[in-house]
Amino acid sequence: MPYVQATAAEARAPKKTVLVTGAGGYIGSAVSRAFVRAGWRVYGLVRRAEAANALIAAEITPVIGSLSPDLSFLDTLLAAPSTRPFDVVVSCTEQLPFDEHWAHVIAVLTKIGEHARRHNAAKPLVLMSSGCKDYGMTPRHGAPDLAPHDEGSPLRPMELLTGRTYCTLKVFEHTDLFDAAVIRPTPLFGYGGSYYGVIFEALGRLCESSSGSGGDAKVITGVKVPGHTDNIYHGCHIDDCADGYVALAEHPVRADVSGECFNISGYRYETVGDILAALAEEYGIDGGIATAPLSEVRPELRALEPVFGFCQWVDSGKIRKLTGWTDKRELFSENVHAYRLAYEAAAAEGDAGVARIRDRVEGWVGSGLEFEKTQREN
Repeated sequence: MPYVQATAAEARAPKKTVLVTGAGGYIGSAVSRAFVRAGWRVYGLVRRAEAANALIAAEITPVIGSLSPDLSFLDTLLAAPSTRPFDVVVSCTEQLPFDEHWAHVIAVLTKIGEHARRHNAAKPLVLMSSGCKDYGMTPRHGAPDLAPHDEGSPLRPMELLTGRTYCTLKVFEHTDLFDAAVIRPTPLFGYGGSYYGVIFEALGRLCESSSGSGGDAKVITGVKVPGHTDNIYHGCHIDDCADGYVALAEHPVRADVSGECFNISGYRYETVGDILAALAEEYGIDGGIATAPLSEVRPELRALEPVFGFCQWVDSGKIRKLTGWTDKRELFSENVHAYRLAYEAAAAEGDAGVARIRDRVEGWVGSGLEFEKTQREN
């Protein structure tokens, strides 16, 4: 009996291919790895050649190039005889302001859609990443009018994100070349930490500044951070989020996905109070961590305002009902020690995403942006 017949009941269908743009970023790298685990042939677009080895080590085919007026790298890739039409394209790039960046994004998607059409292949599915901040904020935990944002909620982004919010919806205007869905994750944690990493950065600096002259740790008391204990910080682990992209890509009925928006969030929200209680225990802060107006907060902790000042509850029932996707990892406050160690390891290794988020939040603080002030005014 031939070996192949002894080990397989029937031949497998050819593996599908996906191109992930921004594959070196926080979301893009996680999404790329998730598709690899699911058995896809994965191509990852990164700007720097030195980022290629990390992709290769993860069994991802690197594509070196940038979303810019010069897309010759993509022409070369698509002209190669070995390049099959892509079944799925996941867009994970974000440059603010977003409007100019969008022109380059749509140029890439157009070329990929035209490549599929020339080869008489099915239209690719584009999964376009945006974010749940597109909806703005919800009332706080315990408010009588509290209700979650779902995909039918009005779009009320802050001015900084307006370009991203509305440009990503333009992906639905090219049905002749590709199908599309817009994905809106909540804040994400795990590994490099995204905006949760700002929490570890700020409290780490506080602990360092509170150490004695001999390096001995002092008891830390009277810690205040911006925000409100009843603000909702609804998150999701990055790996769970990435699995959500795969679930949509593999859904058997394309028409159920195409033309739709999907939120991705944890199974329940956490309040800022939940998170602060876990952080106080983790960092040994006597008396806990209180919230206060920004003017009463120590300078090294003011960078937490864009994190704890934002309040939002997000419903993700749509993707759960359609695909069966669910989040599996522990919430941030439930496993904060492991998430802290993972973040510190990523920061020590020079993770580019750590520096990018740090710089972005510092820019928000420097510009005087206050989420909590917006919440009070609303």
